[in-house]
Amino acid sequence: PLGQAHELLLAPAQVPPRNVHRVEAELPPGEAARRYEAEIRSFFRLAPGSLPQFDVIHRGLGADAHTASLFPGEPLIDDREGIAAAVWVEKLFAWRITLLPGVLLNARHTVVLATGADKAEPLRNVFLAPYEPKQFPGQLGLREGIEMTWFVDQAAARWLE
Repeated sequence: PLGQAHELLLAPAQVPPRNVHRVEAELPPGEAARRYEAEIRSFFRLAPGSLPQFDVIHRGLGADAHTASLFPGEPLIDDREGIAAAVWVEKLFAWRITLLPGVLLNARHTVVLATGADKAEPLRNVFLAPYEPKQFPGQLGLREGIEMTWFVDQAAARWLE
């Protein structure tokens, strides 16, 4: 059900199905976000107002420095209380369901993948530009003291040397 993520990451690591939380993207966006949040709240047995703490959150970095479907200019980039939301991405003319920053920053460990020449400029901006997550959402976590591991290839890292 999760395509490449299941085939390449979850199955080889023998992640139990109960630990995989799939967004039901086939549903209308608002309903999908509500169900996703409800599943997470139930799985973690969260009290109202509490945030889950995932062991690992895997994020990518987009060519515009977006991460976790939080694109530059997204107002929810400052949300530290919500769990999940449906966000409209104008440049894609599409809805996305995303975990919100409070959840992303609460993970025990974050792994970020950035590969390809089209990630060189956003990666440089994430690490070297002034800290402004509304402009460069991929910066989330760099100043918050969370444990992060970045996997980048030579093409993406070419401007970091």
